[in-house]
Amino acid sequence: MKKGSIIIFIFLLGVLALSSLLAEQKATVKVDRANIRSQPDRQSPIITVVTKGTTLNVVGKEGEWYRISFVSKDKGTVTGYIHQDLVDIIESKETNLSKEIKEPEHLPVSEKSLPPRKKDRGKLRALGVKMGYSGASLYGENIEEFEEYLQYEMKTKGGLNFGGFIIINLNNFLALHSEFNYVQKGAKTEGEVLGEKFKAWINLAYLEIPAIFRFYLPSQNDFSFSLYGGSYVGLKMSGRAKAQVGDIKAERDIENLRSTDAGLILGASFDFSLPFLQVGKLSCDLRYTVGLTSISTETGVETKNKVFSFSLGYLF
Repeated sequence: MKKGSIIIFIFLLGVLALSSLLAEQKATVKVDRANIRSQPDRQSPIITVVTKGTTLNVVGKEGEWYRISFVSKDKGTVTGYIHQDLVDIIESKETNLSKEIKEPEHLPVSEKSLPPRKKDRGKLRALGVKMGYSGASLYGENIEEFEEYLQYEMKTKGGLNFGGFIIINLNNFLALHSEFNYVQKGAKTEGEVLGEKFKAWINLAYLEIPAIFRFYLPSQNDFSFSLYGGSYVGLKMSGRAKAQVGDIKAERDIENLRSTDAGLILGASFDFSLPFLQVGKLSCDLRYTVGLTSISTETGVETKNKVFSFSLGYLF
């Protein structure tokens, strides 16, 4: 190779190296906590969590996601993806490449709170499990007659609820939610007859399968709030009556009890992350279910369920 050719070759290498240096980009995290994911997708596993002010090396871009790398004290060199709305780009010099990558500034929002895009329609949003407390009671014309006869009202009876659920995106803010939920229902009363104190319980248990439409309100950071409503079908698991007068106790199965229950559900849910959670969220759920069908098979008898419930869940 001629001496002049070698000089030209070295000069071109220098120009390429300088161009690469000028195009190098860095980014800083602009929210309190941001997830680094293994793939450019909100459902992909979280590799680690970075805090506000962390500097990241930007090595590429896929859609709304930056491919980044940085050195972690605990994990060494980390490579993954972060959503563009969670960082600010720092440029050493304005170049055509940086103009293509640079995006408009947005308000600080967490990637977890971004609403589902249209391309997420029909996509699994979350799987979860939950457990909580239920305050159950009965209502209807026959309950009112029974209370008038005894001169004591039917009171709320405490119980448990637990189960699993699935949430599927329908559009930007709407999702379909369904469950398999075990719920204890019924009612109780107490009073005094002929100088003797008595207590009585109606203990019912159902496996509820609801169909719920959930509406997500716009939110920021690691918190999301939703309102929901729908209907449910309950399959009877058990139904027993229990009474106690003084020291005498009695218990038996309830006859003429329907095998199904059906009604409406209204509720609200608050989902949030905690610093120690590397994956998933916690969920607080408050709901009211009201039965629309009588639980008795007897003609002319109107007795229905209603339940206030609170539960704490975990979203995978």
